[in-house]
Amino acid sequence: MQSKRAQSRGDETRESLISAATEVFARDGFHAASTRAIAETAGCNQALIAYHFGGKEGLYLAVFESMTNRVAANMQPVVDDMEARIADLDHDSAADRAAALALLESMIGSLIGVFLDLSTPAMVKLIMREQQDPTEAFDIFYGSVYSRTLGLLGRLVALAGGSEESPESRIQALTLFGQILIFFIGRATASRVMGWKQVGKKELEMVRQQVLLNLQAQYKKGEPV
Repeated sequence: MQSKRAQSRGDETRESLISAATEVFARDGFHAASTRAIAETAGCNQALIAYHFGGKEGLYLAVFESMTNRVAANMQPVVDDMEARIADLDHDSAADRAAALALLESMIGSLIGVFLDLSTPAMVKLIMREQQDPTEAFDIFYGSVYSRTLGLLGRLVALAGGSEESPESRIQALTLFGQILIFFIGRATASRVMGWKQVGKKELEMVRQQVLLNLQAQYKKGEPV
């Protein structure tokens, strides 16, 4: 019983450190962030960072593993289902192209929902830092469901457009993804332009509707315009 209690306390300490590190790394960046500041924010002994993570770098990677696990828990079932559903689709079939377009529209809704549920200012800052100067942490984030999601978008774009997957379809997928991403990485600008005090469910529904209209404008009954 005592061992289980100790394990529970250890798990709580680990989660507290990851939560605190997420905020401190986002605010200060990896190099400027101090383990003392992280420990103080978590209300823990500084030595516990080395005990649980081996040091600051290990804690930084654990932050990205935690973020990745949260995203994967929400997106992986969607990606698994859609990958299974497109396995037998043929880009030469008008019916299959229409089915791919419908799945693509559903995928957009799922992505926006995940961003709404999981996106936090600290998470966005950390991902943006890794976009500008990638480290091993970016490999953790990209190598999970993130790369599968973008790959699936590329395949759906190609299928809906009646073609094989290509560099062009991947660029189209990234462009489509970017229409969503700007409302998170560029949240301050989007809010200022739109006069929004926050980006909540109502605002994201507006985003979803517009992205779908943009998408539908590219296709007519499964054919690219």
